[in-house]
This record gives sequence, C-alpha cells and structure tokens, in this order.
Amino acid sequence: MNYNYLKYFQVLAQTQHYTQAAELLNISQPSLSHAIDEIEREIQMPLFEKQGRNIRLTKYGQMFYEDINSGLNEIKDGIKKMQTLSHRDTGTIDLGFIYTLGSYYIPNLIKSFLKDNPTINFNLKQGTSNTIVDLLESEELDIGFCSYVEDRKDINYIPILKEEMVLIVSNKHPLASKKSIDLTTLSKDEPWIIYSNRSGLRPYLNQIFSELEIEPKIRCEIEEDNAALGLVDINYGIALIPDLAFTDLHNVQKIRITNKLPERTIYLATKKNRFLISSNHLLINHIMHNAFDNRSIEV
Repeated sequence: MNYNYLKYFQVLAQTQHYTQAAELLNISQPSLSHAIDEIEREIQMPLFEKQGRNIRLTKYGQMFYEDINSGLNEIKDGIKKMQTLSHRDTGTIDLGFIYTLGSYYIPNLIKSFLKDNPTINFNLKQGTSNTIVDLLESEELDIGFCSYVEDRKDINYIPILKEEMVLIVSNKHPLASKKSIDLTTLSKDEPWIIYSNRSGLRPYLNQIFSELEIEPKIRCEIEEDNAALGLVDINYGIALIPDLAFTDLHNVQKIRITNKLPERTIYLATKKNRFLISSNHLLINHIMHNAFDNRSIEV
C-alpha cells in the first residue's frame, strides 16, 4: 500500500473535509480523491460517507484510522530517531572491549572523547576477544577492542595499542622479592593460572611458552584479569598478565620479564561493509589520532 496515500487518509480522517485536507497536504483535491479510492479498492471497505457537504468516517474507516494513525506515528518517530542518530553530534556508540582495558584505557578514552563530543552516549560491553568479535559479527557492537582472532574474515583489525606482559606472584611466594626474571629459570613444578582458549591472550601465551620451550603446569584456566589476580593473591599459582593499573590493589608482586617476548597488540575491530553512523566515525578518528600514544589519553 502506498505510504503517501496512507498519510493522505490520515489527514482527511482528521479534518473530515476534502478541501481542507488537500490544502494541508499541498495537493489537488482530485489527487486526494484518487488516493482514497485506491485505498478503499485495496481493502474493499468504504472509509468515508457523506454528511451534508462534509464527510465522516464510516465504522470501518474509524477502525482503519486508529490502526493506521498509530503505525504512521511510529514511522514518523522512527524517521526522527534515524535523523538524530545520523547527526555527528548525537547518537549512541555500542563499544566492546577486553577486560584488560576496563580499568584504564577505556575510561580515559571516553573521558578524552567526551571533552569535544559531550552529547554522544555509550553502551559498553566487556568480554573475551572471541566474545567481542562475535558481537561485532552479529552487529550488537559497532566498535571493539580485542586481540586478533583468526579465521574471522568479516572483521577489520587495526593495531592500536601495545601491552607489556608481567609475571605476577603472591606476596608470600619465594619469588616475591625479585624485580625482574628470566622465565626459563622458573621451576617446572610451578603451578600456572592461565587464560582460557576463549581469551585472545591464550594463543599469545602459547606462543611465548613455545618460543621459550616452557611446558607450563596449568593449575586452572580463567577468562579475565581479576580472577587471575585473586587466585595469585591466595598463592594458588603464578600468572602472566598484561601490566594493569589495578595490580596494586591485590597482595601480589609484579615482576618484569627479561626475555624478549613477541609483541602483544590490541586491535580496533569493526565489521567489514557495515554502515556506521557519524558518531562512530568521530570515535574511530579520535582513537586513530591517539594510537600507540597513551599519553594523549589523559587521566
């Protein structure tokens, strides 16, 4: 059914006068009459009946008006919403990020971005790299920060950050007094707390262990950093984690690693060929301007 014809019917139903309705719609009266005839022909019901020189809705016309009026108003609201979202100074960004970025990078990125874009809102989600990529593919997220995930051909990856890895041990651990360590000197019996296969860190850790010819004795697997810190805190094992700002909140010792490790890179990820509204492009440009320069994202 023609959308414009439905709008013509809506105005005519409200005025119940052909001349007034045609003037409000800025169309000719014959054009209005033709539109109403086409609707009545399609639904096979009379919508109006004469009342003196004027017209009024039939019983069926009143029923049709109530349904159409509600639908057209929803369409009008939807158009306004889309117009608002398309404006570069408004809109909501659905942003996802891995756990390691939640305590420092993401809060300060949002803070610095909102200085120049205070009317833009965020919906935030945390998860493992696989979860972030899943949400990008299903279009529940616009932009994600994650590790590189293999075999995801629909995702664009742009390197944004480097993370330094550190060894953490309990303050009660014999290694707690060390400031730095060669990982190859660790005892083979050391129990390890290690990220699970859902985490983007797991392939990276596997690469480290392989290159250093270490066979970790895995005591348990976790998905996020707080779990690793909590378990190391109680001396349940040792762990390799990114150098996090909130490590000092736990009873753990952070030990620098002297081995040359492969680079740990965090990527800005988006879905290929997906339309992104202007506010998303503003954020991406802001991120790219600050890539690899944590100092530009001030606390």
